[in-house]
Amino acid sequence: MKKLKVIIAVAILFSLVLTLSPKETFAAPSEAGLLRGIAPDGTRITEFTDGIDSTLLSVPDPGDEYTWTLNKTVNINEYYYVASSILHLSFYNENNELIDTVVGKGKGVTGTQFIKKDIPKVKKVVVRNMSTTTNNTAALSEIDIKTNDVLIPPVEEPQPIESERALLTIYLSSGLIKEYDLPVTTINNFISWYNVRTDGLTSPAAYQFLRDYNKAKFLKRYDYIPFSKIELFEVDEY
Repeated sequence: MKKLKVIIAVAILFSLVLTLSPKETFAAPSEAGLLRGIAPDGTRITEFTDGIDSTLLSVPDPGDEYTWTLNKTVNINEYYYVASSILHLSFYNENNELIDTVVGKGKGVTGTQFIKKDIPKVKKVVVRNMSTTTNNTAALSEIDIKTNDVLIPPVEEPQPIESERALLTIYLSSGLIKEYDLPVTTINNFISWYNVRTDGLTSPAAYQFLRDYNKAKFLKRYDYIPFSKIELFEVDEY
């Protein structure tokens, strides 16, 4: 009986230790906000926004800061912030005017869930070391924000696709129509030749096209189009 009481006492003591001992790590909420995985401006650091409170970096000196500039102005309704008390989280509008500031409270305090707070028209989020003494290192573990705004991703304008081939149609004064399916580079060469001739400069009197059809037994066949016979031409890219 005495042995059983000892075992029960040890079990109770062990459970109290687990209950009262501070946790070494805290996992951020699983739901991601606007800053999840986003590095501060001009950096590749994502330890602050990886969704894991146990990954942290220091903001070592007074005035040191990290900034997140948002793609557009948003109305924030929740924030998540795990940091030392000397690290202030500040929110600015598009005119770089301070809207609001939140003070860090360390792990396990604000680092358990998103905190509801309405902060309107935010364009920039800044974490800054507000210490007045040098080498007063402060730890930044995690930061994130949420909005109820309907965020429409920017529409990317389609880039013009330069065709690799085009159809060149040449109308001759004899009434003949010649069509050539050619690489765009070849057609550009033809246009350059035509412009030179039009300006009265010296160039070949006819342009040579290599025919890749109806060659029969011939190794190569060419068409020669005299400049003087060209009424007009058109180019259709595809």
